[in-house]
Amino acid sequence: GEFAAPLDLTAAVRAMLGSELAAVAHQRSESGREVLKVRGCRLDAHSERFDLSLHEGEVVAMTGLLGAGKSEIAELFYGLRKPLAGSLELDGQPWAPQSPRQAIAGGVFMASEDRARGSLVPGFSLARTLTLPFLSRFSRGGFIRQGKEREAVQDQVQSLGIKCAGVDVPMETLSGGNQQKVVLARWLLGNGRLLILDEPFQGVDIRARREIGTRIRASASQRATLVICTDPDEALEIADRILVVRDGCVVAEYPRAGLQRDELLAQLAGVTPQPDTRPLLPQGATLV
Repeated sequence: GEFAAPLDLTAAVRAMLGSELAAVAHQRSESGREVLKVRGCRLDAHSERFDLSLHEGEVVAMTGLLGAGKSEIAELFYGLRKPLAGSLELDGQPWAPQSPRQAIAGGVFMASEDRARGSLVPGFSLARTLTLPFLSRFSRGGFIRQGKEREAVQDQVQSLGIKCAGVDVPMETLSGGNQQKVVLARWLLGNGRLLILDEPFQGVDIRARREIGTRIRASASQRATLVICTDPDEALEIADRILVVRDGCVVAEYPRAGLQRDELLAQLAGVTPQPDTRPLLPQGATLV
């Protein structure tokens, strides 16, 4: 007889995900009080109920395969979608925003996955793109105080290392990585309670990814941060905790510390490793 080679679960799941995981090292943030509390939430008629909590001072990654429902869950918190069932609380108070405008007013900010559609306005400058949601902060008597606005923009440009010829250049002239930094900088201007970043590393090079990740973590102490990422490498690199989503439901939660990569890969694919049940051969015996 002849036995087939044992299944290499890690290789199989990596092939499904199309990614290799890199080494990750970062200092864990200290989590504070609960900012967002979700109980018995149901996304739609085809999904199961789930709970989750997000705390001040921590970065939580929500990951899953394409089409798992990650962005749809985040849209519940931002007024873009209503849950079929369940309750949401923000800082201990009921939270049911009817629109993104209402969510922003309540301190919940979201940078969408589609920069061009959700965050960028054709023809707008870097400065105006960055300050657009918070123009009232820079206005008096119906006029924008451009000096104050430019000072705030320059601080963010320097902090995030945004490469540009000046803050008045059109956004279309910036690279994808620098556009992504501007989108992040926009929401860091506000004193929000919850920052949701949907695929913040998409379409950026390795250096920009590292710079964006560093800035996300550096600002985490001021708010709860939820990062949505399909790439498990990104989840492992950025997060203190990782939530796994399948079929519109949070099915697993892991602290980053001690999490084995293979365990996360298997959970993402919905695969449970099976023990090798083949009989042991006596010492020295061979198969024919």
